Amino acid sequence: MGNRAAKSKLVSKKLEVAQLLMDIKDLEKTITLEVREAYRQIKTDIKRVHATRIARKLAEEKLSAEEKKFEVGLSTSFNVLEFQGKILLNSKVTKSKQ
Repeated sequence: MGNRAAKSKLVSKKLEVAQLLMDIKDLEKTITLEVREAYRQIKTDIKRVHATRIARKLAEEKLSAEEKKFEVGLSTSFNVLEFQGKILLNSKVTKSKQ
């Protein structure tokens, strides 16, 4: 009788260990997926920052060109203010996304 109880307990413990091992494997898969997703998100964010920097630089160059045109009478203050407004708006949008 005692031997059967011991065997039953052994089988139960083996099943428990097997379940724990499966739980560990599931957790490893979940962690791997989350790390991959975080890595993808970081890469996307880096590309977005790079694109934003390029866009800002181009906007500043356009503003500078418009200011030079204004200085020689080939543009209006409205156009200069419009370019300044675009830069300001883009800055606010960028900050709100952070």
